[in-house]
Amino acid sequence: MARLKPIEVQSEQEVEQIMAQASRRGPSGIRNRAIIATLFYAGLRVGEMIALIPRDVDLARGEINVRRGKGAKQRLAVISEPGIAPLELWIRTREELGISTKAPLFCTISEGANALATKGRMRLGTTLSQPYVWTMLRRYAEKAGIEKRVHPHGLRHSHAVRLTRRGVPSSDIQGQLGHSSLSTTSLYLDSVAPEDRAMVIRNAG
Repeated sequence: MARLKPIEVQSEQEVEQIMAQASRRGPSGIRNRAIIATLFYAGLRVGEMIALIPRDVDLARGEINVRRGKGAKQRLAVISEPGIAPLELWIRTREELGISTKAPLFCTISEGANALATKGRMRLGTTLSQPYVWTMLRRYAEKAGIEKRVHPHGLRHSHAVRLTRRGVPSSDIQGQLGHSSLSTTSLYLDSVAPEDRAMVIRNAG
């Protein structure tokens, strides 16, 4: 039986290096920075992130309403303060592009592999695909020189570890991630690479 590779946790510095590969001016770069920030600083599943609409986000409170999490369960997730600014910039850019408030929060903005064109005009506001997010993260990670495997669920694991290192109780992390049981949350630490788990234990001591 093939042995599963351990989850490789990204530090906050590594995530910021990955985000830095996206343009701070172009709409797609601004959107992609906000996507990465949401995955890492709120710990959402990629499917939950893609399903968000603008009214699900309350930046004043730093909260994200996950309407249909795993098992069709709703929850309120908190996005950590460093993730708010990239998300705020994307929402402002999105409004400037004239994208409907009914369209997905993270949506297509140009013609390409994941966008649709109608009568020669760009169609804004269509749903992003999960493969696009995976490919985008890998591309940015390679450009940043990150040798670890970088993918959406790895950022979710990294979020859980970040909270643990800051002393957040496991029960609160369970609610943040939308896990049905505390044992599932515990597995997030049990499955990380040994050196990351050792760092968590040292910091806790």
